[in-house]
Amino acid sequence: MSWMDAVAIESVVEARGACSDAEQARRALFEVLAAARAPRRSRAGGGDVRPHWTVTMRVSRSDGLAASAMIVDDAGAVVAQRTVTDRSARTCVPLARAVGAWASLVLDDEIDRTDEPPAEPPPAVPSVPKIATSSRVDAGSVDSFPPLEGDSTSSTPKQRTVDIGATAFFRTEGPARYGVAGVAPFVSVKVSRSWHLRPGLAFGRYFGARVDLCWRIPGNYIERRGLEFDLCGGVDGGVASQGDELSARMSTGPSVILRGELAYGIALELRGVSGLNWIRPSGSSQAPTPSLLAMTGEVGLSMRFQ
Repeated sequence: MSWMDAVAIESVVEARGACSDAEQARRALFEVLAAARAPRRSRAGGGDVRPHWTVTMRVSRSDGLAASAMIVDDAGAVVAQRTVTDRSARTCVPLARAVGAWASLVLDDEIDRTDEPPAEPPPAVPSVPKIATSSRVDAGSVDSFPPLEGDSTSSTPKQRTVDIGATAFFRTEGPARYGVAGVAPFVSVKVSRSWHLRPGLAFGRYFGARVDLCWRIPGNYIERRGLEFDLCGGVDGGVASQGDELSARMSTGPSVILRGELAYGIALELRGVSGLNWIRPSGSSQAPTPSLLAMTGEVGLSMRFQ
C-alpha cells in the first residue's frame, strides 16, 4: 500500500465530567496516535473534509473509571471495540494511553492486511477422461474367485484339538475313613470354539466312566505357555469295591479343571469333581451307606494334539 492510500487518525475523548484531567487525556491519546495511519477504504472524493479514521474514547465513572473505545473507518464502519477498566485510577491519562496502545495494534493489523498480496487461484486440474465400466459378471467365472477370509462357505476344515491324558484320583462319599483311589485315563475333544467333550474311565477300587461337557476359558497368555480353566458338567456311573462287597454308583454334578501348559504340548491338570449320588445301596459293616454328596480330586498329565 502506498503512502497516498493511507489516511490519518482522529482521536476523540468524551469525558462528560468523569475526568478531572480530560484535556490532558485528549492530548495523551493524540500523541500516541499521531504517527498512526490506516488504510483508505472509502473512495468518495471532493469536499473540504479529508478521509480519516476515528478513535473515540468515552469515559464513565462507576466503581472506578471505565473507558469504552471504538474504532470507525473512513467509510463509517465499526472496525473494533474494547472496554478498559481501572478501579484504582483517579485520572484519565492512564486510560487514554492504554486505549491508544490498543488502537495502534489494531491499526497496524489493518495496514498489514491491506499489504498482503491477493491469494493466487489454485492451479487448474486437468480433467481425467472417464473410463466406461460394466457391472456385468460372467456367470461362468464366479466359481473361479478365491473364497474370502472368514467366509462361512469356505471348504477349509476347522482346526480341532485333542487332549489325551491320565490322572490319579481319590473319591470319597462317606465318612473320612471311607474312600477309593485309582487311575483315570481320559480324552478331551474340541467340539466348537469354546466347548469340549471329555469322556473318561476310572480303574481301581472304583471302576466306572464319566462324560463331561466343558466350557474352556483360556488365560491371557502366549499360546502353549499359559493356563486354561474348564467349567464342566457331567454324569458318571460305576461300581465301588469295599472289602468283598461291590456296590453300584451313579451321580451327576459339576467339575472344574485347571490346566497348566509345560512344554511341547504336555500339561499338568488338576481336577475337582462333585456330584449327587442317585444310587446309594444300603451299607454293611465293611461298606457303610455312601453319602448323598460324592467328591473326587485328581492330578495328572495330558498331551495335546492338533
